[in-house]
Amino acid sequence: IEERGLAPVTVVATLPPKDQDVLAQAYSSGCEVVLTNDLKWLRPRHRRTIAALGMEAHTPETLYEKLRPWLALWL
Repeated sequence: IEERGLAPVTVVATLPPKDQDVLAQAYSSGCEVVLTNDLKWLRPRHRRTIAALGMEAHTPETLYEKLRPWLALWL
């Protein structure tokens, strides 16, 4: 984002105000994944915005499916 001259706030500004706060905090904290049960975060518009910030959005189920092949390494 910064490399293209866009501040992260510019990208987040396209989302509803409540979501802007959550993403701004997640971005500034260095999060890689936003875990939510709010399915609107999985819509293409939100996913593109979250991806532009270098993060992914997952529900607990989709995160489990993504990590399932690697779980045995952590047990």
